[in-house]
Amino acid sequence: MKIEDKKVTPDMSLSEAVKLMRGKPGTKITIWIMRKGWAEPKPFTITRAVIKIKSVKFRVIDKDIGYIRFTMFQKNAVDEFKNALQELLKNKDLKGIIVDVRNNPGGLLDVAVTISDYFLPEGKLIVSTKGRIPESKKEYLSTHKPIVPLNLPVVMLVNGGTASAAEILTGALRFNNRAIVVGEKTFGKGSVQTLYPLSMGYAVKITTAKYYMPNDECIDGKGISPDIEVKLSKKDIEQLKKEFKEMEEHPEKTEEIRKEREKRIDSQMKRAIEVIKEYRLIERILSGKKAA
Repeated sequence: MKIEDKKVTPDMSLSEAVKLMRGKPGTKITIWIMRKGWAEPKPFTITRAVIKIKSVKFRVIDKDIGYIRFTMFQKNAVDEFKNALQELLKNKDLKGIIVDVRNNPGGLLDVAVTISDYFLPEGKLIVSTKGRIPESKKEYLSTHKPIVPLNLPVVMLVNGGTASAAEILTGALRFNNRAIVVGEKTFGKGSVQTLYPLSMGYAVKITTAKYYMPNDECIDGKGISPDIEVKLSKKDIEQLKKEFKEMEEHPEKTEEIRKEREKRIDSQMKRAIEVIKEYRLIERILSGKKAA
């Protein structure tokens, strides 16, 4: 409603509001917020800072299962992933790794390709693009020896919010028989856009190519179906609704609620843990189905 003493009006652009809020890191600013259910706006004094969003979070589950969650595929994701993997591999009893890309909207293609490369043997196809212009036809191959041991089982956790670069990693591992995919069908974002500048400062963005998985299948509009379909339980869904409502009513508790959520083992995570423990048997069953 207000940024310091200046009212936020309907005709104020986003860039104008951002300009008013930005300033030297370490300085403070008060913004007035109005939320549903409040009788009047409330002031929040925040400290300006350079915001660094963590792309990778990790921990050990049940003492011997590594868990890595990618929130987005930003530039820092590669180094954060290597650090996470280095820490997890210190555990000599590690039975496998769960890679969680649920609700990951994607990010940079080259980051997804690099991370896929770390899982796959040298020379494997990660993803390819095909389109209406000659230069859109490309193949991205793994070019290094894997840093994730090939004898270490991997399970990918996905859902309807898994999109774009997150689907590239999922497809690269699944269709190269490097991981078992657990969860729900992914979003299906497999298009490449090219920006063409026009006169007067305008531009047009056109879809010029589509992504193809290592099995030569385009997932655009289709998504990737999991090997083992698991939906969130009613209890998990009700818990999420409760948390979203609490964050809306008490935004100051957002970080605390998110940290608690990170520790929770939901129905999809529980199944992923079971798959790691039964990996070799499930792998043989799925291989038989695919061969048939």
